Amino acid sequence: MVEAEYVSTQLAAVADPVFLLETLFGEAPVAFALYHVDGQCRVANRAFRELFGSVPPLDYNIFKDELLTGLGLMPEIRRAFAGEPVALPAAWYDAGKLAHVQVAAKRVAIEASMTPLKDRDGAVRHVAASYKDVTAAHLLEAERRVLRKLFEIAPEAILIYDLDTGRIDDANDNAVRLFGYPRDQLLARTPGELSPERQPDGRLSSDAIGDNLLRARRGERLVLEWTHRTATGDPIPCEIRVVYLPDEGRALCRVSIVDLRERRQIEAERERSRSLHEQNLRIHEANRLKSEFLAAMSHELRTPLNTIIGFSELLYYGRVARESPEHQEFLGDILTSSRHLLQLINDVLDLAKVEAGKLEFRPEPVVLEAVISEVTGLLRTMALQKRIRVTVAVDRSIETVVIDPARFKQVLYNYLSNALKFTPDGGAITVRTSPEPPDAFRLEVEDTGVGIAADQISRLFLEFEQLEPARGGGAQGTGLGLALTRRIVEAQGGSVGVRSQPGQGSVFHAILPRETSAIPAR
Repeated sequence: MVEAEYVSTQLAAVADPVFLLETLFGEAPVAFALYHVDGQCRVANRAFRELFGSVPPLDYNIFKDELLTGLGLMPEIRRAFAGEPVALPAAWYDAGKLAHVQVAAKRVAIEASMTPLKDRDGAVRHVAASYKDVTAAHLLEAERRVLRKLFEIAPEAILIYDLDTGRIDDANDNAVRLFGYPRDQLLARTPGELSPERQPDGRLSSDAIGDNLLRARRGERLVLEWTHRTATGDPIPCEIRVVYLPDEGRALCRVSIVDLRERRQIEAERERSRSLHEQNLRIHEANRLKSEFLAAMSHELRTPLNTIIGFSELLYYGRVARESPEHQEFLGDILTSSRHLLQLINDVLDLAKVEAGKLEFRPEPVVLEAVISEVTGLLRTMALQKRIRVTVAVDRSIETVVIDPARFKQVLYNYLSNALKFTPDGGAITVRTSPEPPDAFRLEVEDTGVGIAADQISRLFLEFEQLEPARGGGAQGTGLGLALTRRIVEAQGGSVGVRSQPGQGSVFHAILPRETSAIPAR
């Protein structure tokens, strides 16, 4: 009561102390309300009205306040009415939702202090309540809690870097799980300690980190692929997004990390499935081509065999006199068919050797013009029959090369026989050689034949492939000659190709080293 007596003494000097106290209470910048011990609100000041939107109605009773009861504050309030000063924690309050009274009000966050007031005999007759508006702080705290929740439940790992200290300021649970460190150890790491020494592109991680953080500080939003490292040293391929977060004098940087391991695994599985599908298609295509090849081979083998057997029977049974011209002609047909049959068998065997790695190459010095003349001589009869002019043009700078002469003849024979087969009567064919920098030479066979459609060229050098009948005007074959040519040339480190247009002829070429090495069978 000492304080009360002091106030009473001081107020005695005031002309109108009651008016002074009324004015002080009414105009005080702090919201006040005075409650009777029965819970009725006796008076509230202007600041109270401004804070809550209205003053308590006459029938309001604090002990009937459902909102305070729902907030669990009623025990503290009863302690205040029992004579104990009480500070109530901050809470949202909206008097408009009260059920026992009707009042127009607004929702605010408040902190309240309740002070019991005793009369002269020491009994508590009233309780003074002061209220502080903490809505802004409460909203900010609520916003921070929401942001923290979003930070923690984000599907990706998130690290907050302090650019000034170079260390991790915060990390969510996904980041802890991703890197495999306890939280306190993770927060003690630097960006470089969470990365391997070098990135997959060979760049030092420390250099790349410094560059990326500098760009982020300038305001760039970075999205890039990065490789991190777990506590056990395992690499983590990631996609990271770097955003600069200036915060009250601190330079912070948020790094969102998406683990790409599962995505890469799915992509690898998808690629593996695609590869298996393509391989399956190739197998089916190979089976189809082999079936067509067997059908073609059946025809190609039976034709010369039937010729050999038919003419041999005529000669064996003496149906053709030895002295007759037919006898000599039949022998020539048997010889031609036998050679054709041997060539077919050799092609098949050579292709099998190439595929098995058993085709041998024995290089030796070869005069190109002589070898080319030998091959053109073998096909002179066919050229004469079709009145096709065959011209040879050899570059004198490459008269002699070191190659396997038999294999070179085989390549040229296949090119030249194809040209003769698909060039109409009266056409022209040119065989030429030229240097191919730096240390190779080019063989070309150019014809004035029917040409090849662009969509057919890719099939020319494939095993068992034959172009549409229109290409050859009825010419038949096994589809092995050009495929074998490609295999022979590539086995010596060379390449083959063709350029052609329908109706304008074709130019087939082979590029070979000027000096090849011996290749023994494996």
